[in-house]
Amino acid sequence: MIRLRKNVSAASYAGRIAANVTSVSDHFEGLARSLLSNMDGDGGSVVGKAVGVASLESRAGASTIAAHLAAAAAADGRDQIALVDAHLARPSVSSRFRQARSAGFAEWLEGVIEMEDCLICVAPQNLSVIGAGLKPRVRGVFQEETLGPILGRLRGRFDLTVFDLPPADGPTAADGLSRMLDGILLVIEAERVRRETAVRTVRKLREQGVHILGAVLNKRPDHIPDWLYRRI
Repeated sequence: MIRLRKNVSAASYAGRIAANVTSVSDHFEGLARSLLSNMDGDGGSVVGKAVGVASLESRAGASTIAAHLAAAAAADGRDQIALVDAHLARPSVSSRFRQARSAGFAEWLEGVIEMEDCLICVAPQNLSVIGAGLKPRVRGVFQEETLGPILGRLRGRFDLTVFDLPPADGPTAADGLSRMLDGILLVIEAERVRRETAVRTVRKLREQGVHILGAVLNKRPDHIPDWLYRRI
């Protein structure tokens, strides 16, 4: 697992990812370019995109992949990117970017603070993060009447907002938030999730009105030795 340290730029972070998992990083960069390519809203106004990253089960690596996607989108320095920690039960964005826990997304949802109070700029200046908060409530916080104005603020400020979401099939799933996003990327841990489980979860999400952008098969073990794989 690659962690983004405080003084490491998103560009160098994306480069380190590419050096270790080139095909996955290329996929993220391609997805980021696709999401950022069409920003014109009604009347020519600029409307930012908002996407989520969620695993099917806990500890599948969705938080790391959300950070990879945000870093890849911010790497060229042209677009304003935000990464929001909406995984309130297991927050990780603040620690991943070596930031102290502070008021964040949970407090914004409760109306205690505004967006400017919880935004943390990291290198480069076009990448901002919003941590989960100090003592976030886990259940009943993702209400559409509250999320609407929040998403409106994020879309108006950032070209792309990436949400680190809780597991899609778990007890704290952010169904209300997921429906309001432009789509979510599912993270599936190799050799852990049964195909039937994945199909059932995808069907449930689609029935709830969630747009699925695609899936990442994470933590795939190499059963073939490198020397043999090169000969295939």
